[in-house]
Amino acid sequence: MLIVGSALIAGACGASSPGSAGPTADPIVAMVDGQPIHRSQVTALVGEARLTNQEITEKDALDGVIDEELLRQEAGRLGVTPPASLVEARFGALERQVGDAAALDKALKGVGLTRAQLRERLSVVVLGERVAAAEFPKLQVTRREAEAYYRRHLFVFTTPAAVKLGDISVRTEQMARGAIQSIRGGESFAETAKTFNRDPELKRTAGQLGWVTTDTLPTPVAKAIAKLRPGQISEPVQSFGSFNVLKLYARRAARTIPFARVETEVRAAALSQRRAAALRRWLDRARARAEIEILP
Repeated sequence: MLIVGSALIAGACGASSPGSAGPTADPIVAMVDGQPIHRSQVTALVGEARLTNQEITEKDALDGVIDEELLRQEAGRLGVTPPASLVEARFGALERQVGDAAALDKALKGVGLTRAQLRERLSVVVLGERVAAAEFPKLQVTRREAEAYYRRHLFVFTTPAAVKLGDISVRTEQMARGAIQSIRGGESFAETAKTFNRDPELKRTAGQLGWVTTDTLPTPVAKAIAKLRPGQISEPVQSFGSFNVLKLYARRAARTIPFARVETEVRAAALSQRRAAALRRWLDRARARAEIEILP
């Protein structure tokens, strides 16, 4: 059950971070072909699930870590290792995804994981990719199959419709109409937003919300915006306890990247999915052959 990183072996094997504590502090909870599974490894997988707002039971986490041990043993047999450079690249990408180093550290602290444990997790992701490629080198994806994958995952290749908005948020409809009167009297929307907004952040940004996807807008706001042309302002709109005067700066229609431009990416993703399924089946067979002992 790989949660962070590539979908290649999602559902195939679990997080692991070998504990450094002694046997008393970090007891062995299972044996897999003579190799110990420690409590810390199970705890790390539970924490990793929480990092992505998922919840798993300790039993599921233990099953995941057992799968991971089987994967490691097969990697040893095949002579497959996860390149450190690729692991670091994945780590850096994840750090950028959450914002920066401080944001990542905060998120990790919240679920009881360390950077070393996260690197171990990403190492397992890469190891799984390498094992799957080595085990199933003949798996291929045809153009027709890639096109079918593209259609099923069209949302991945689509930028949703969006609007660039300004917002003046006030307590009463009367104040909202006062803001409208000020703008129609010649004052700019930005200056009016600085004067009228009760939200400190909107005051600071002169009412600029930037680009907002239309499907995330509250219903009253979406209805009001639908009637505007770029450059126009709305009548007062009541939403979430405020009265808002909205300015539409621009619209951006939904855009889908054509298959021809992403065919290489789509083929790789479809192949990864196919290998993931094959690896899951391989792990099921490996578990049936392995000597697994769950300790009390």
